Amino acid sequence: MLGALTWFLVFQLIGEVAVQWFKLPLPGPVLFAVLVMHGGVPDNLRNTSNATLQHLMLLFVPAVCLKQLA
Repeated sequence: MLGALTWFLVFQLIGEVAVQWFKLPLPGPVLFAVLVMHGGVPDNLRNTSNATLQHLMLLFVPAVCLKQLA
């Protein structure tokens, strides 16, 4: 799982650098394009992304709580 999260961050970084470097009007993540070229999603990446999506709301709880306190 840690390896798959590392890949997520690496692709995010590559995408952000490409957008800033070439002044592209595109979003930073290029993970989708690489996976399409690769021919599919590896199992460990699929499992990690499914687990992340299932618990995605936990990442937003602190921001919601802070907004309500303000």
